[in-house]
Order: sequence, then C-alpha cells, then structure tokens
Amino acid sequence: MVHACVESHFNTIAAETPLPAAIQKMIRLACELQPETSVASPDGSLLVVQQGKLIGIVTERDLIRQIAAQSDLSGLTVGQVMTADLITRHLDDLGDAFELMKIMRQHRIRHLPIIDDQDRPIGLVTPKSIRAILMPADLLRYRLVQEIMTRDVITASGQASLAAITQRMAAASVSCVVIVQQDADVTLPIGILTERDIVQFQALALDFIQTQAMAVMSAPVFGVSPQDSVWEVHKTMEAKRIRRVVVVDKQQHLVGITTQTSILGALDPLEMRQLIEDLEVKIQRLQDDKTALLKQQHETLMAKNQALQIANQELNRLSNLDGLTQIPNRRCFDDRIQQEWRRLQREQRPLSVILGDIDNFKEVNDTLGHLLGDDCLKAVAVAMSQVLKRPDDFVARYGGEEFVVVLPNTDQAGAVTIVQQLQEAIANIEPILSSISPELGRVTLSFGVATMVPTALLSWQKLLVLADHALYAAKANGRDRYHVL
Repeated sequence: MVHACVESHFNTIAAETPLPAAIQKMIRLACELQPETSVASPDGSLLVVQQGKLIGIVTERDLIRQIAAQSDLSGLTVGQVMTADLITRHLDDLGDAFELMKIMRQHRIRHLPIIDDQDRPIGLVTPKSIRAILMPADLLRYRLVQEIMTRDVITASGQASLAAITQRMAAASVSCVVIVQQDADVTLPIGILTERDIVQFQALALDFIQTQAMAVMSAPVFGVSPQDSVWEVHKTMEAKRIRRVVVVDKQQHLVGITTQTSILGALDPLEMRQLIEDLEVKIQRLQDDKTALLKQQHETLMAKNQALQIANQELNRLSNLDGLTQIPNRRCFDDRIQQEWRRLQREQRPLSVILGDIDNFKEVNDTLGHLLGDDCLKAVAVAMSQVLKRPDDFVARYGGEEFVVVLPNTDQAGAVTIVQQLQEAIANIEPILSSISPELGRVTLSFGVATMVPTALLSWQKLLVLADHALYAAKANGRDRYHVL
C-alpha cells in the first residue's frame, strides 16, 4: 500500500538554470491543468538533477527566502538557492506510510524525494500523496476542525507591503499570510497571500515595496467553522482544489487556519495502525468467507452436474430401451446397426442379422389376453439375450412380436450356430411360461438369417430386407424353423 503514496509525476531542472527561468517554469506548471493523481507540480517543487542524479530541490519556500532577503534573483542560478542537504528515501526502504509521516514531521519538510540505487529520482512523497491513502472517513468524520486547526495564524493588514509580508512568511516558515482587518479586539479575515502568489508576483516584477497586500490578495477567503467535521472540510478542499482554509467563528472572526498538513496530522498513527489491522482482519475474514462460499457453490455445482450427468445417462439408457422387455428398442437398433455397418465396411468383415417372430402370437393375445402376451414377450427377450455372449452382439425388439439379433464379424455359418442356440433357448422357456399360464402352451419362433460384407454399393436396409424375406420363407415352410439367405 505504501508504494501508492509515491507520486511518479514530478518535474526536474538543471542546477545551472537561471533562477528567473526556474520561477517561470514553476508558475507555468502550477497554472497547467494537472491530472488528479499529480501532486508534484501543484505542491510547488522542482527536483534538481545533474547527469540524471538528484542533487537538490527547489520549492516555493526556498524562493520566498530569497525574495524576502531582497536578493537580485536575476543573477542567481538554481544551484545557488536549492536545498542540497536532502532528506531522501530509497524505494525498497520506504517502510510504511506512518514512517514517511514521521520523517516529514521530524525534518519539517513537505517534499520527500524517492530515489533508486543510482540516486536517480523516481518519485515524490508529499502530504497530499500520503493523505490519498490514509484518509479513512471514520477517523476524520468525528474529528472537529477546532481539534486540528492552527490557532497562531500569521496575519498582516491590507496596507502591509509585499516586501513585509514576504519577510513575515519567510521568518515564520509558513505557506501563507492571512490579510485581516483589525478593529479593536476583532480580527476579520479579508484575504490571503500564499507562497505561490509571492513567486508569481516576483515573476511579474511587481514593486514589493510599493505594492500593498490589499491590491493583490486573494479575496474573499473561504472560511469554515471550528465545529465542522474535518472530513467534510477535507472534501471541500479537494473539490475546490485549495490547500488551506481559514477558520472563523459565528461572527466571522478569525480563530485559526487549517491546511492539508494539519489534516494529515489529525491521523493518529497508533489509531491508524489499529484501524488498518482491523480492516485487514475484516478483509481476510471476508476473503475466507468468499473462498468458503465459492468452494461450497463449486461443490454444489459439481454435485448437481454429476447428478445431471447420471440423470442424462439414465434418460439416454431409458430412451434406448424397450419399456416392456427391457432390451434395446427399435431406435437403439437403428443407431447400432448403422455404426456396425460403417465399421465393418472399413474392415471388410461380415455382418449377420437374424429376424425372429413369435409364431401365432396374435392368437395368444386374442385368447389369453394381452397381459399373458406381455409375459411371453418378456420371457422370449430374456432367453434370446442369454444366448449372446460377445460384447458387440445384441438383440433388440424390432416391433410387436418381432425381435432382431445383430452379429458383427459373424459369417453365415456363425449366424446359423447362433440361431440354433436361440431355438434351444426358446424351447427351454416352455416350463416358465407354463407356470405362468397352463393354457399358454408351447411358444415357438420362426427366424430369418441374412449375411453381408458391407460395401459402398450396399446398405444395411438391404440386409434387413433379405432377413425379412428369409423369415417369410421360414413361416411359409411351417413355422418353428429358420431359413437362410
């Protein structure tokens, strides 16, 4: 978090630059529309570099001292007035924001350059940049202006000369002088002059001896009440882009002044550390809760997906099964035989089909009823399924009392062997059917057998037509038999 208070937007200047040129540059930068993230230029500073290395800094306060001494600035260079005994910090050794605040308070500085291992400037820390990351509303909302304001305000009358005001500003090391109207014991603020104003007046070559404060001061001044919330004052200063406000009582009498620095000073480091620790705990707790919730939602979603997959598999299985006999239905048969036809066409291997039809089944339904007919169909389906041993072989209900057996990689002789086993299995279910209904009698099937090696010129429908013709021949020859084509 502390790296966020290092402002990367800063301005540099060479030591040999004439001071008037530096003043013009500072004024130009101050007048330009700065991005909201920029704090270097509005805070009135220029970093002095030589061959890329930081050797000093020039601030508005440095210029005020020179102007107050009534020096001839035209003959001076930046290197002659800069602060060379710099307080700096390396980027890898920043510590936290509270340590930076302590350094700036201890040395009474408003600009802390950040340098790299080669002493090159890479950023700048100011009260504004620290305040940008240490501005908890809860700490400032309940603090009043009267708790943080500076009561010892440096003032001057409207008749005071710019020279006198500049000297007062330099002697007190303050950034502004409040222009007041003194009436007995009453002090009314009527204007304000800042360091930046003085620098601009110097660039304009005003006569500091003859020019009075009332002629050039910023007026009227923006005032706040001692009972105002520090947080609200901070927001107002940000909105109006001002760095200081005067504090007045109900009669508009001057009682103090509040600056960006004093607002920053309202943040007690111990209180801030505790707040940050509490926030970190809350954030960690929220992250843990979020992680746990996401994990729970993920597990729930995975369970639902798994249940959905199982349900889809079961639905797919049921959609391919005959509801009565629980063997593959006509739809499943159509899909499987097409797959086997394409596969065996590539492999040039034989495919055999056996069509079976229960003999005289209509009479069973008509005389004994459909329930016994259903029992007969189920018994036949079980018996035929038990004959097939290879994983690719399967039997399906073709329709009504018809069944179809698909035998991949099976030639005609192999198909005949299977149909003979089917006849034997059907004969063995007679006791089962008799136990269901003695009136049912003996159940027989007629079978038609056909075999092909699939080619592009043939089709699986042709194979079924041959099997159907063979079945018809078996029926015509007396039933309870098979015929091969």
